[in-house]
Amino acid sequence: MRRKGGLKKISGPAKYGAMDGFSLQGLRAMLFDFEGTLVPFEWNIAEAVSEVHEMLGGLGIPAERLQGRSYSALLTEGSAMAHEYGHSPQEVRRRIEKIYDGYDEDALRRWRLRPGARALLDRLKEEGLKTGLVTNVGRKGILKGLAKLSLEKSFEAVVTRNDVRIPKPRGEGIGRALEILQVKKDEAVHVGDSLDDIRAARDSGVSVILFRPAGVREAADFGAVKPDFEINSFEAWVASL
Repeated sequence: MRRKGGLKKISGPAKYGAMDGFSLQGLRAMLFDFEGTLVPFEWNIAEAVSEVHEMLGGLGIPAERLQGRSYSALLTEGSAMAHEYGHSPQEVRRRIEKIYDGYDEDALRRWRLRPGARALLDRLKEEGLKTGLVTNVGRKGILKGLAKLSLEKSFEAVVTRNDVRIPKPRGEGIGRALEILQVKKDEAVHVGDSLDDIRAARDSGVSVILFRPAGVREAADFGAVKPDFEINSFEAWVASL
C-alpha cells in the first residue's frame, strides 16, 4: 500500500481550491457520484418530472404543490403528500420509482465512461483505498450500467436511491456507504458534479471534490455552498497522483 506525501492532508474542512492542495494521505475511501461524474449526464430530467406530475395529478394529488421541486425531492415529497389524498405513501413512491426506472434504462443506452475514470479507479485500488458509489440512479439501472462499463468489481459499496429513505442532497447515502466500507467520515472524500453532491457531502460530514468538466457552470454559481476542491479532468488527476 502506497501513500503519496508532501501535499495537504484531507482530514477535515479544506479551503476550496485546485487539486494541487490535495493528497491521498490519510484517506481510506473515496466515494463517487455516477451520472454527470463518472459518465456524462444522460438522464432526461424534464420529461421524468413531467411524467411524475401527470401521474400524481391522476391520483388527485395536485402537482402545482410540487412545482419547482427537483426530481429527487419529488420522490420523497410526492410520496409524503399521498396520505393527505387517500393514498399509500409506499405505493406512490413505488410508482415514482417505476417512472424513474424507465429513465434510468433510457440513459443507460448512452452512458459512456469519462476519459481517465477507469484509470483513476485502478490507481485508487493500487493505493489501497476503498471505493464506493453513491447515486440517485436506481439499483436495477446502476447494476446494468456497471456491467455495461465493466465496473462490476470496481466498488466495494454501491448505494442507490432504492437503498435510502431520502436521496441526495441528503447525506444518508454517503453515510450508508461509509458504514458498508467501515471508514470514518474524516477518512473519506466524495467526488460529484452537482450541488446535490456538495450538499450531501456537507450533510454527512465528508470532504467533497467537485468534478466540473470544461463548459459546465462555475462552482460560484452554487452560491454559498462550496466544494473543498475542484477538478475538470480525471486524466489530469491520475497523472498528478
